[in-house]
Amino acid sequence: MRSVTDKRLVLAIYGVLMVVVLFCGYSIFNDVRIRAATGVLKVSSTNKQAVISISRGGYQANYLGRGSAAAHLQPGQYLVMVSASGQSVTRLVQVVKQQTKQLTLNPGDSVPFPTASGINFSGISGLVSRGISATQATKVELAIFKFSPRVQEVNFDTSTSQTLIKNDGAGNGNNQFVISFVVSLDSKAYNATITYSGINDVQLLLINADGTVALNSNT
Repeated sequence: MRSVTDKRLVLAIYGVLMVVVLFCGYSIFNDVRIRAATGVLKVSSTNKQAVISISRGGYQANYLGRGSAAAHLQPGQYLVMVSASGQSVTRLVQVVKQQTKQLTLNPGDSVPFPTASGINFSGISGLVSRGISATQATKVELAIFKFSPRVQEVNFDTSTSQTLIKNDGAGNGNNQFVISFVVSLDSKAYNATITYSGINDVQLLLINADGTVALNSNT
């Protein structure tokens, strides 16, 4: 009788251990999956009582914490707000997959809201000379500003650019043109392509060194 009881006890312990192992394995897998698909945003303030919140276009603001906070977020642009004692400060930040963005904000700090006109765009005329319209050039500048609103210098290097024609196959002349070149946002360089047609339609792609898409202006 005792041996049967001991056997049941061993089986019960074994079952509990299997559940623990499976749970730990799932937790590790889920953590790896989240880290691979998200970026990390760390926000801090010298005021340890400052409320930190974050919002994204079309979504309600979320409370992150007080004084300092960190969160795994889907890649994209977010608005961070830090407030205390009736004062607040906001900042637009770009979260990039598998990268950590650190930010320090203090309520009452004067942070000028960025605009595209505050960015020094150089070399954009090289794209215009290759066929894009002034309207399309402006759309490209706005796409870069939305992607990186704090960038100060943007240089379009079209010295080695190539232009391809995508024939629509219908014979109606609605072809697309693709310009490949290199663009630098401050010190970071991207391979870039602009696909355009007519005088209004334009798409900008920024490609990281590892081949991943950093920016698709049509999404």
